Amino acid sequence: VHLAPPPPTYALRARRDAPPRSVDLEAMRLENRARLPVNIQFDETTTFSDREALYLAEHRNAYKNGDDFHLVHAFYRTVRSHSVRKRYKAIVTALKKRFPGQFTGRAGSASPTMLRPRVPRGERTPSPLWE
Repeated sequence: VHLAPPPPTYALRARRDAPPRSVDLEAMRLENRARLPVNIQFDETTTFSDREALYLAEHRNAYKNGDDFHLVHAFYRTVRSHSVRKRYKAIVTALKKRFPGQFTGRAGSASPTMLRPRVPRGERTPSPLWE
């Protein structure tokens, strides 16, 4: 006898004037990697902006691979990273003004803050984007 598993459930929690979950780009990079299903190969060129990290913090069932976000339980559902960055631009700007300590990334990064993959020293290609 086969019993279908219960459908996934979601919970929404809203708190007025409470700071958002801390958004640390390095921690989110590691968490994102851990979210990938075992049968999915990680695209090492995947980058993260503060906007994308907030999206991942809010969508605990999503992961980013390359330029797309996918849902862990429905990998065929795709959200383009450009769409996330566009929709989260005003949100992150407002949150940074109200809660500046909630967003951590590389010091001195231009907006949007980007976390690029770590490349071993011998394999670096000279590029102003990597410096």
